[in-house]
Amino acid sequence: MSRARDADLVGMSVRSLAPSSTVGDRRCTAELVLAGCADPLADMVDLAGKPMLQVALRAIRDVLGMDVAYMSEIVGDDFVVREIDGDGTSFRLATEGSWPRAQTYSQRMLDGRIPNLIPDVLGDERTASLPITKGGNVRAFATVPLTFADGRVYGTLCAASHDAKSFAYQDLHLLNVFARLVADRLERDEASLEISELASLVNAADDAIMGLTLAGLVKSWNDASERIFGYPASEAIGRSIVELIAPPGKEDGLRRALAKAAAGEVVNREVRHRRADGSIIVDAMTLSPIRDERGTVSFISAVSRDSSAAVFQAHYRAIEQEVVSSLENASNAAEAALGTLRGVGHGLHCEIAALWEPDENRQKLRCNAIWVSGRSTDTPFARNCARTGLIVVRN
Repeated sequence: MSRARDADLVGMSVRSLAPSSTVGDRRCTAELVLAGCADPLADMVDLAGKPMLQVALRAIRDVLGMDVAYMSEIVGDDFVVREIDGDGTSFRLATEGSWPRAQTYSQRMLDGRIPNLIPDVLGDERTASLPITKGGNVRAFATVPLTFADGRVYGTLCAASHDAKSFAYQDLHLLNVFARLVADRLERDEASLEISELASLVNAADDAIMGLTLAGLVKSWNDASERIFGYPASEAIGRSIVELIAPPGKEDGLRRALAKAAAGEVVNREVRHRRADGSIIVDAMTLSPIRDERGTVSFISAVSRDSSAAVFQAHYRAIEQEVVSSLENASNAAEAALGTLRGVGHGLHCEIAALWEPDENRQKLRCNAIWVSGRSTDTPFARNCARTGLIVVRN
């Protein structure tokens, strides 16, 4: 079958499909066209045996009858060649080689100064004087933009020949179809890389970062989540976050916080949570609603930082300040002892604090002073201390 017939078939396929705007639509359009192409184009579309980009470049070169086909990326003020099929050397093209954008056909095409297809660059005053024309011995050139779904132009898909060509209208359609296919693949690769990099950052974070459904089921669980809460990801994913970390009797508080986040509210809370071994930690947790493209809350992000050490340090400083103040203001040893006990009791949220010392024979310990919080004055221990004459200080 002739090249013209191949181009006609491709052109018919392109015209029969509506314009595409999304990544999925673009891929569908390009794959349908590929599926409908006759030999030799269909024979070259062997995605199992070759990278997709190489297949696209080979198809462009063979169907258009060009000597080389290549893909370039816009990097700053340059076009950098990323992939080549054919005789790149005779055109002064090399993989990872670059050309200043201002000196290229592609930039002029993007600026709207020249068409996508140039049958004879020497016969066109807009391109004849460019350094690439003489330096690369170019006669025919074809170029189309690689545009992502969000409108960003990644670069260009190009083909060149040392001989002048007579292009058909369908040739531009063919190039645009392959450009959509290539742009889709590049965009998916970029998204996969971003997701991989994001996953690495999440796993490297010191904070526990968890993805939750609106019902509170764990969908993702980073390394810090395992370190802070003690559950491996394999055990946590799929289970309720309430079941995993809420202390007994505190489940409703976490459920209410999740309901607020599911309703679109950012919830900040510093509370006690339970680890896998049953121990209790104090952590600062932020529950944030994550919205989809329609603005609907689709899941919840939970970020938790173990603040147990910070809480301990705050309590320690409070104890230290109160004890130092008591010692400075005490007029005798008894007042100093009682002030110390009061500071320790308040700082550690204790019910009772006592000062013990050995008796004269060092055979027994004697309680010299005791502090009892107002909540515990009626306990048997406090009443017994009062009966035996020990000093009891309340609040």
